[in-house]
Amino acid sequence: MSKYDLSNFKMKIAPRDKEQVEIEASSRFTKADETLGVVEEIPKANSVKKKSYQKSIRKSFSLTKTEIELILKIQDKALNNKVVLSDSEVARIGLLLLSELSDGDLASLSKRLEKTPLGRPVK
Repeated sequence: MSKYDLSNFKMKIAPRDKEQVEIEASSRFTKADETLGVVEEIPKANSVKKKSYQKSIRKSFSLTKTEIELILKIQDKALNNKVVLSDSEVARIGLLLLSELSDGDLASLSKRLEKTPLGRPVK
């Protein structure tokens, strides 16, 4: 007969059920929170709502080389302020600004715009 009681030894080192481990751990954390006075509950990952985005529609436009260069300058200016903008984001910002203009300002800006030929270029 051995000097020590080893009947519970196997229970201590044997792998346990995952649910049992989680229950024991959560009860320890709850007890620690109660002791420290922390009452705030952390929302579960499943309960966090995802942002709903408006559906994007793909549309193509014709731009001159100077307008493309202007988009690149705007992107560089934004990068200097640590903001990354895509081509479509630059266009969407322009649309927001144009929508805030008065009718007269919009008409005068449209007169300054260089006209481009309609349709696809001939091959």
